[in-house]
Amino acid sequence: MKVDFHLHTSEYSGCAMATAEEQIRSAIKKGLDVIFITDHMTLFPKEVIEDYNKQYAPLKIYQGIEVTIMEGAYEDVLVFGVHDPKIEGRHWKYEDLHTYVRKKGGAIILAHPYRFADEVNVNIWDYPPDAVEVLSSNIGRENYERRRLLARTLERPMVTNSDSHFIEHTGCYYNIFPSNCVDEASIIEALKKGDFECDNIKT
Repeated sequence: MKVDFHLHTSEYSGCAMATAEEQIRSAIKKGLDVIFITDHMTLFPKEVIEDYNKQYAPLKIYQGIEVTIMEGAYEDVLVFGVHDPKIEGRHWKYEDLHTYVRKKGGAIILAHPYRFADEVNVNIWDYPPDAVEVLSSNIGRENYERRRLLARTLERPMVTNSDSHFIEHTGCYYNIFPSNCVDEASIIEALKKGDFECDNIKT
């Protein structure tokens, strides 16, 4: 299954230029099987996602969120498997967010490291994410080897996501998961175990 963990909509991300339905139709056109909508600091309404899943099956659509950690220079992380509105719009400390997501059984991906700074600005050494994003439409090959090295040093899997804000970017990178990952929980479990492959890179 082709899975994209990082995708934005114009409904809830001011920087995105495509609506949720435009992103969904683009994902289908690009041959994706699963997408996670990860708007900035906002959970896309779960009831709307449920309607989209009925309307656009067999594409599977899940709720995620991109959380910006404001600790000096900021850092972005993607969170999955947490559907509590408590996660929205807060000024999280990374350690607190990590503990909270673990308690909820969710997962964290470090989003586009080194995009805005030369160093990672949160304590990923004592609180490692579940995966490291090494390629997307917004980071490309710049610092690519550094991101690969970061993932290897942390002993965490690499992911490649579109980070799509435009339909043209949807599906430009994705991850290949086993076909037995039939729901959100099994996808998150496989993510944590590293039981998947990245599109177009050798890990």
